Amino acid sequence: MAGPSPRSGQIWLTSSMRLMEFWRLMEEEFGRGRARMVADHQALSELGSMTASEALAAGVAPRQIWEAVCVAMAVPPERQWGRDRPVRRGPID
Repeated sequence: MAGPSPRSGQIWLTSSMRLMEFWRLMEEEFGRGRARMVADHQALSELGSMTASEALAAGVAPRQIWEAVCVAMAVPPERQWGRDRPVRRGPID
């Protein structure tokens, strides 16, 4: 399901996000130690005041949680997808 997110105004290319990707984005934005603190303590109004950790435990999709974190923590749109990474190329065989 592609299209703009109603909360963040960003265009999400897929409807799903892996848990690993969620934690990578959290750690890139907030730092390793602070990412866990934000996840455990920041109430997310977009998710009925659950924390990200509570929402994950309740089965909420990681993408939906990340969008709520971006809104609550005012993550700028240019950082909502994380850092740019160089393309890794392998041998062409």
